[in-house]
Amino acid sequence: MKTLKVLAGVGLVNLALVIGLVLFFDAASVPAAPIVPPVGQALAPTSSAPVVLPPPTGAPTPNRTVPAVPPPQTSGPTPMPPPVVQEPIPQPVNRCIVTIEGNRYDVTPLKSTHSGGDIFVCGTDMTATFFTQHDRKMLEGTLQQFRVQ
Repeated sequence: MKTLKVLAGVGLVNLALVIGLVLFFDAASVPAAPIVPPVGQALAPTSSAPVVLPPPTGAPTPNRTVPAVPPPQTSGPTPMPPPVVQEPIPQPVNRCIVTIEGNRYDVTPLKSTHSGGDIFVCGTDMTATFFTQHDRKMLEGTLQQFRVQ
C-alpha cells in the first residue's frame, strides 16, 4: 500500500511538471498583440494610396485615412493540370478491344466469363486497371491469346 502511495505521488509530480512545461512553452510561443494606434491617428505609411474609412458610428467626424495594405500573398498547392481525356478508339462491330501497355487485346470473350465481371471499357487504355488486380505473369501468359496484331 505504501508503494502505491509513492507511485501515485510521483505520478502527480510528473503530471504537474508536464503541465507546467506545456504552459510555459505555449505562453512563450504566443505572438505579441498587434499595436493599434489611438483613435484618430493613422498607421505609419506603407503605401502611397490611402484608403478612406467611413466615420465611426455616433457623432459625425471627419474621414480618417489609413494607407492601403496589399493583400497577403498566399502560397497554396500547385494547381493540377486538367485530366487527359482519352477518346475511345473506334471499335469493330460487336468487338471489345482494350489497350494494355501499348498492346491491343480483343477481350470480347472475357466480357461474359471474367471473374471480376464486365469491367471492360472498350476502346480505352486499361493498363492501370489491369495491374490493380493482375500481375505481369497474367499479361504475358493467359492474356496473349487475346492479343490483336
